[in-house]
Amino acid sequence: MDKKYFQLNLPLFTERLKIMTSNTLDLLSEETTRILCLQADTLTKALKINNFLNSGTSQKEKTIGIKEIEEWVGHLENERQKLDKLEMVLAVIGTMKAGKSTTINAIVGMEILPNRETAMTTLPTLIRNKHGQIQPVLTINKIQPLLALSKNVAAKLKQLDSDEKDKIDLQGIEDGKTLIAQLVQQGGYTFETEYEGQEAIFEFLRHLNDIMRLAKDEIINILPPYSEYENLDDLPVIEVEFCHLKDNQGMAQGSLAILDTPGPNEFGQSEALRRVFKTQLEKASAVLLVTDFTQMRTEADQNVREQLAAIDSYLSKDRLYVIVNKYDMWNTNCMKIDEVKNYVAGNLMEGKVEATQVFPVSSYLAYLANRAKGYLVQNDKLPSCEQEPWVVDFAIKAFGEGWDEEDINDIAKVKKRIEKLWGKSFFDEPVEKVIKEAHTNAAKISLKSAISKIAEYNREFSNTLNLRSNAMTKNISEIQQMMHNFQSDIDRCEEVKKDVLSTTTKFLSVLEQDMSGVMATQQTNIRKIIDKFFDEGKMMETALQEQMVIKALETLKADNLRNFLRDFAMGVGFSQLIENQNTKYRHKQEEKIRQTFDPSSPPNCF
Repeated sequence: MDKKYFQLNLPLFTERLKIMTSNTLDLLSEETTRILCLQADTLTKALKINNFLNSGTSQKEKTIGIKEIEEWVGHLENERQKLDKLEMVLAVIGTMKAGKSTTINAIVGMEILPNRETAMTTLPTLIRNKHGQIQPVLTINKIQPLLALSKNVAAKLKQLDSDEKDKIDLQGIEDGKTLIAQLVQQGGYTFETEYEGQEAIFEFLRHLNDIMRLAKDEIINILPPYSEYENLDDLPVIEVEFCHLKDNQGMAQGSLAILDTPGPNEFGQSEALRRVFKTQLEKASAVLLVTDFTQMRTEADQNVREQLAAIDSYLSKDRLYVIVNKYDMWNTNCMKIDEVKNYVAGNLMEGKVEATQVFPVSSYLAYLANRAKGYLVQNDKLPSCEQEPWVVDFAIKAFGEGWDEEDINDIAKVKKRIEKLWGKSFFDEPVEKVIKEAHTNAAKISLKSAISKIAEYNREFSNTLNLRSNAMTKNISEIQQMMHNFQSDIDRCEEVKKDVLSTTTKFLSVLEQDMSGVMATQQTNIRKIIDKFFDEGKMMETALQEQMVIKALETLKADNLRNFLRDFAMGVGFSQLIENQNTKYRHKQEEKIRQTFDPSSPPNCF
């Protein structure tokens, strides 16, 4: 192809390439979103299967449980939200007063987040780059939980007397008592859904954090609604154009957002806030850790290590960057830049990050330089010190303690001092290697983050399914073995049954023979007893008859002598007389027996 032709048609080729790239990203985004939704739907269905998942993670089997699956579904929803915007989310974390808010302000180019002596961030806030948005706008899509919180705090404050209110820890906030009075008087705080401009945003953030802190005070003891703000779309969002990305619009296919997270100093106050921190890190595309150069090789190092231990499982080397802030405090006795990089990468971070991803900087100098440069671009001059107090700080850092009004009114001189101040901040390196690169590759990073989540969850879920399958196979084998053993027991029982039946039959045969002999013997004995009884009965009957004859004779002698004689005289024979007397006696005895014999009584044994 002719070089001249190519040069003439370069804009056309560039435009076509952008269209092709855009179309490819759209297709990839659409397909990735489809897979995300499919995986989320599969996981949701798994939650509904009875006894399929444990109530918690099994450390022994390293399987996932219901809680993890529920978190995954939430994370996949956040990835889907990022894919909708092709947005790369950079989470900024750091210990209190390490300069986290100042670093974010330096990246944005204006004081988008207020600074205080106390910890400021109690609710994660998303700062999104929006090209052409000069005036920052804060939007809250989910306002109701904050309104309810302020009303609950106000109701609790109304119940307290003056002494109890004085005991509330306001952490040195000068307008704390004014806020308490306002809450009591109005019955809450009227949060709006949108705030425009720095002052309005500052007021919202200050009051939001103050109310959060009032709620957590042990006297009030109300849990802030952290769980309501786990999704990125529910967080407060500040949209503004980042000064360093103004000329980078044509290079990016997606958008960049910075996530301001609560620091670990807040963790001791609320376990719920710790979960917010953990959840937001899991959902971020990359993490920027801010540390304090002046606190290195002190106890602060240990705090950083503990912080990293809490997020270690969510990070990889290509997703972690480190800002070593306040490097402008350097002197000849301090470590040089390369020494700081190697120390942080090797010692402090214990190899979790490369030295090329460590940036010793002065966020404060970078912020002042950006703030002055941005104001000059819009107004061709700096504001008065009375109008903007930051101008004094800039003048001191740019011109020294002996600065005067002429210094800051000399625009050419101010521009040179801005560049010099920017150079002394060493902030150009993280802007180029982190912020601009993240913005340029936001779409790719967003896709990579989503695909990484899909692959990670698929791997762990598959592992759980395999473990469950192996366990079921093992259980089936065990049941089959138990059935085999049970059948063996049945077979052995049958053999024992046969042995018992055979032995019992033999025993019964012998017993029957013995019983037959015993019965024959008993029958013989019974016959003898009966024969003896009847023999004795005959003897008794004979004796009885003899007694009857004797009694008859005696009667004859005593009572019936005249009758006897009369009968005899009438010709009745002697034998007949005796028989008549015997019959009468027998009838008397039978009557006597009938009167004394009871048929229902048991027989007498003998």
